[in-house]
Amino acid sequence: LLYDLEPERASPLVPAELRIGVRERVAHDGSILTALGDDEIARVARTLRRLGIESVAVSLLHANADPSHERRLGEALAALGIPVTLGHEVSP
Repeated sequence: LLYDLEPERASPLVPAELRIGVRERVAHDGSILTALGDDEIARVARTLRRLGIESVAVSLLHANADPSHERRLGEALAALGIPVTLGHEVSP
């Protein structure tokens, strides 16, 4: 309905407790506002290991403008031996 104030929303594909944020920021034009640090990458890798994750999708804001952070994070996570999908490759 066009004016439904309480629409039914689809369940998220990944539950909130399995979504891991990182401290990094890329602006809409691809300029790096906050670089992705090695400590952040290590923290994400430790968390994934602890959770026993079997595969991971990396999707960072504005990665289509500069995919360097997604690629760097994806390479590090692939080293864990789990399949990695990068958002900028799926939907550039």
